[in-house]
Amino acid sequence: MVGGIAPNETEPRSPDTPQKERVADVYQAVTSKPAQRTLLYTVLLGFGAAVLYGSAIVAYVLFYHNYLPDQIKAIPVYLQYV
Repeated sequence: MVGGIAPNETEPRSPDTPQKERVADVYQAVTSKPAQRTLLYTVLLGFGAAVLYGSAIVAYVLFYHNYLPDQIKAIPVYLQYV
């Protein structure tokens, strides 16, 4: 003990210090390089998926418009249920 305080003891803390430490820990975790890398990969994956999904929709519409006969689009179908 040096001066009445053990080496691993600290001065008294204010009641909100654990909250500040928690906020600082969360902030550090959110702004870390692995978190930023994960966010970047997620954004790139989402953008890539959206591009592929959009191109699939466009390809489907173009195929439907170009290769299906006009009769299929215009003839009504009457179903009879007995």
